[in-house]
Amino acid sequence: MAKERFLAFTDAIVAIIATIMVLDLPRPKNASLSALTDLGLPFFAYLLSFLMIWSVWFNHHALFREVKTINVRIYWWTGLWIFSMSLFPWVTAFVGSQPSGIIPEFLYLIVITLWSVSYNLTEFELIRENPHIKGLSRPYGGFYRRLSLFVLVSGFVIVWIWPFYVLLTVLFFSIMAIFMQLAPKTQGN
Repeated sequence: MAKERFLAFTDAIVAIIATIMVLDLPRPKNASLSALTDLGLPFFAYLLSFLMIWSVWFNHHALFREVKTINVRIYWWTGLWIFSMSLFPWVTAFVGSQPSGIIPEFLYLIVITLWSVSYNLTEFELIRENPHIKGLSRPYGGFYRRLSLFVLVSGFVIVWIWPFYVLLTVLFFSIMAIFMQLAPKTQGN
């Protein structure tokens, strides 16, 4: 498959997922400020999910910028990444409706983990398949990967004590994704 067609397909799916997410936001029960503030947590969950999707989508494009070859493993790892992203509207709505619930937050953490693993496997395969591209590896990659792994693994323990930790995990990943956009490219991290 041509890279341009592959990225156009990915872009379309990301746009659809973001649209579905906003359509899942609950409507205020009436036209009062109180009814609007009651939707603060669902909107916060939506905002974090959108920020994460938006920032990682940007990084995804940067990752593919100079790529010439897309093999079947890249295709399948990206498919798993898109699949996990397609679950975001559902888990975001679930968390938004029950932000202190352990099960919604635990499911959100599973989706984030699947998404993170599949994105990293796509990145590793792109680097393996396109070794000629200088600077394809992420800046501070080793540190970022270890810190991300620590945050995710910690989440599987902390979620049972403090479910809101998962939303903070999404905030962490969003901030890290934005940081990766701004950091200078280096080779071999």
